[in-house]
Amino acid sequence: MKPFALLLLLLLPLEMLLADSPEDIFKKFRSAVVRVSFNRNINSQSQIGSTISLKENRIGVVVSETGMVMVDSDVFPLSLDIMSVESGGMFSGEPSDFKIHLGSGGELEADFVGKDEEAQVAFLQVKGVLKRPLPFVKFSQKQLAIGERAYLLELLGEGYQYEPLFTPVTINAVITEPNISYLVKNEVTALSAGGLVLNGDGDAVGITARGKAGMSFSMHEEFEDFRKTFLTISPASRFTRLIANPPALEKAESNGKSWLGINMQALTESLQRYWQISDKGGIVVTRVLPESPAQAVDLRVGDVVLSIDGEAIPVDDDDQLERFRSRVITRKSGENLKLKVFREGDYLEKTVVLASAPPSLERAAKRQFADLGLEVREITRDVIHDYNLPTDQEGVVVYQVDRASPAGLGGLESGAVITHLDGETIRDLSSFADILEREMKKKGTHLMFQVRWSSVQDILFVEKP
Repeated sequence: MKPFALLLLLLLPLEMLLADSPEDIFKKFRSAVVRVSFNRNINSQSQIGSTISLKENRIGVVVSETGMVMVDSDVFPLSLDIMSVESGGMFSGEPSDFKIHLGSGGELEADFVGKDEEAQVAFLQVKGVLKRPLPFVKFSQKQLAIGERAYLLELLGEGYQYEPLFTPVTINAVITEPNISYLVKNEVTALSAGGLVLNGDGDAVGITARGKAGMSFSMHEEFEDFRKTFLTISPASRFTRLIANPPALEKAESNGKSWLGINMQALTESLQRYWQISDKGGIVVTRVLPESPAQAVDLRVGDVVLSIDGEAIPVDDDDQLERFRSRVITRKSGENLKLKVFREGDYLEKTVVLASAPPSLERAAKRQFADLGLEVREITRDVIHDYNLPTDQEGVVVYQVDRASPAGLGGLESGAVITHLDGETIRDLSSFADILEREMKKKGTHLMFQVRWSSVQDILFVEKP
């Protein structure tokens, strides 16, 4: 080696001399990025209890040697509680047949463990005992900065046989609210969100996420193409605690995100001037939900929440309400929130004890009646809130109706609350089943349903099958 070249090498920092090349970084992590396939099940509108299955694929990252795989939370579309930010609606069923496809060509069956909708991640666990440990990713808490070089390790779509996609990118923006994230300009089409993000030193520092900046999913054949103008990156700080303690589906049914129990709007500049509030930004309470933590401390419609635990709420536009929501649902159930509240010219202090959000209709107990073409579920708090019903409302909710069935032809629709059947009061799922069985045995050709949608009540006649 020439003396001049040797001198240059000696002047370089040690970390630059030891840094991995892009090729080394790719080889180091390739085997830990896998394809996840599963069936997306859509409830049939022609036969109760049947589904239409669509095969879908996502990018997964192996996060433990025992076969725990992290994937985008959209693999499980059903809401777990009424504060959930995702929902597949009444026509979505639970996904099934999860498989992990290794880069080496192997295939492993997996079970769904649980998801965290705020972090947009879900977890799968390979079934059984592995013959040998899987290569896995250990994430670093290192942050990225504007102008820094990073790498995306993703998978291509079916048209490219799900081959790996390794892309150098530059961090173009750092977003701080409601949670820290990064944006990169990237127009390469990948299989899905959930790809691995690596910094220039070869550390795993995040994953690609479903963001709000020009991203969308299309259906069926093109559904697997993750199209993006700007790509959002979630740093490892948002999900590493979940890797250590993955959310469990069973636990989530009764222990969802924390909730305050209000509807709200932003404290705009015009409202701030009208009420002569010195603080800039806050949230205006437009509804207090019954039996909620907010009601327990006598929050009222028209109250303006200005700070949480002494920290101001910089919300002056409705598009920024997610900042407040995020600060509530990321707190643990049972924690105290100290709120500074403006009410009719006075400033008040309120200490709210957060509670777990009640379970959603999509995870409620259910009964199916194939002869009628009807599925009903117990009334949950989200239905009570949406319809402004009494908290002790009795009855059942119509969740699914076959269009060509007696129930469908009789006018029953998803979302209706059945309060009476042939004049008898419906208390819950059990009483509905008992009354229906009894009335089906009686003479007569029709059943009379008394239903309500919000404040609208109706009487429908359904022909007996």
